[in-house]
Amino acid sequence: MWGVSPKPALISKGLLVRSVLVCTVIFAVLVSVPVARSAGASVNYPPMPRGPNTECLGTKHTSPSLTATKMAQIEQTILAEGRGGMDSVAPCPGGPVVVQLRPGRERLARKLEEQYGSKVAIFVGLTAWHGRPGRSPVCGTLPVVPEVRHDVALSLRLDEATVTSGSDFTGTVTLLNNGPGLFEADIGQPLQAVLVRVGSNRVVGVYTDGIAGTGLPVKLAPGHSKVVAVVGGTARCDGGVGSPTPPGLYGVTVLVRDDGVFLPGQVSFSAYVSLARPLRVVAAKEQSAGS
Repeated sequence: MWGVSPKPALISKGLLVRSVLVCTVIFAVLVSVPVARSAGASVNYPPMPRGPNTECLGTKHTSPSLTATKMAQIEQTILAEGRGGMDSVAPCPGGPVVVQLRPGRERLARKLEEQYGSKVAIFVGLTAWHGRPGRSPVCGTLPVVPEVRHDVALSLRLDEATVTSGSDFTGTVTLLNNGPGLFEADIGQPLQAVLVRVGSNRVVGVYTDGIAGTGLPVKLAPGHSKVVAVVGGTARCDGGVGSPTPPGLYGVTVLVRDDGVFLPGQVSFSAYVSLARPLRVVAAKEQSAGS
């Protein structure tokens, strides 16, 4: 069954909430009543654990140290060779050059390691590369909500019905106010999608590319709607080996928050989670060394 109906929970301030997509036109519902979050549910959205340290802090320095000129040369060469497989390249003082690759680019990781050795520290999706595909971290679960109302509906669309393992997907979500009163929230944009296991609220795939997002105040009178862009990704986070989500059928779900409630000694806001709908992840052709 696709409906693990999320339970809006009163969630602490640190939560960056965005929303998600689905592979067919669907009308999910926003949960309207704040309730206690379910056991094991994450207070973060997306519920991503701390992945491998991709910053300079904690990376092993090269010996001998790299000059700024040499690091700049390595950075420019990697950017040119990496093409679509690269998320970011950042030199650390004295080395190494930290390379963040998109999920599924293990072949490119191996090529860069063979070419540059200890001069680079390589990460693929949410995994660390040490000569072989790394083990992915384990994401958390979404709140489960038994009570829903139909005053506000989410109509989610994907641009495609399937997504290649290791790739991102896009679409839109339409918020429609079916209720008698005003719906008001600052939800941010684009909204962010997560992949969940079929029949559960366990998150197993997330979006890891950069987001140049902005705030998005939404104020909907009865009968009015708002279309918002959504993004999602297939970076693996189920504890398995490898950076891309394996091929198969998954659920895609959305979390939206309200503006927040600021009370003496308490900062919280209500989170609204949509019902999950299916999305098929298909196997990628072998990624070329530069993609």
